[in-house]
Amino acid sequence: MAHGAGRVGMEYHHRMWMDNELLSRIDEYTLLPGVKNIIFEMRINFILKKKKTTSGGDDDDDEIIDSEKLMIVRLKEEEDEPYALLYHIWYRLDDYWMTGDEMDRLTRDAVDFGRQMASAVANPQPSDLIVIPIVVELDVCTVQQDGETIEAARDRAIKAQNMLPLYLWSPTFSMKTKNTTSSKPLRLIYFLKQLKRARVVNVDEGLALMSFCSICSKKPMIGAQISTLPCGHAFHAHCIVGSLEHDNLCPTCSSPAYDPNYRV
Repeated sequence: MAHGAGRVGMEYHHRMWMDNELLSRIDEYTLLPGVKNIIFEMRINFILKKKKTTSGGDDDDDEIIDSEKLMIVRLKEEEDEPYALLYHIWYRLDDYWMTGDEMDRLTRDAVDFGRQMASAVANPQPSDLIVIPIVVELDVCTVQQDGETIEAARDRAIKAQNMLPLYLWSPTFSMKTKNTTSSKPLRLIYFLKQLKRARVVNVDEGLALMSFCSICSKKPMIGAQISTLPCGHAFHAHCIVGSLEHDNLCPTCSSPAYDPNYRV
């Protein structure tokens, strides 16, 4: 198991293996005959890592608070440099608040493992369809700090439900287990992709952007992402996305956030 701890309060651990059950879904890809096609399924566990107490009871057990699964587009063996895989997933890894070094370590380990597995397979004939199915399991751990209550740690925990929906990154992710719908207006998708997000690295900085999110009524926490609409009102990024999926108006002042009739 490879692991890393970069930002205070966060840890990341990953492991990988081959899983032939993924072959049942290869019809979701455009695969090429005559080469070794490597596909990656990323399975992400969002974990609340609790500070251990002297009592050592069940309340000390770490919690899996959320999960998601990403099927990455195929990567031909001759294109198996880490940057090729990182190109497809860096923005989701950034949502996990991973540092550049942590992203690089993960993608290098995944590609090296894929290369190792592919080397054990005989070179295909021009008509052969060869698929190397790789599972990459990643634990995104929010670590309870000294003096931090478990409730505060849970509030700031990184989890899928507090990130942008995966449909915004289609077609990079060819399989999505949460927020799977992509039947959103093109103009909405374009606006949400262009909407900037500011990561809160300290509470004072977050409070300077907004005193609280008027959608969920919570104050900004370290690690949260905040988006500001053209009218100047700020919200948690995931909160305003959920609101704009139903209405193009600002929840605070009812100003249009974008023109739904504008042609992209």
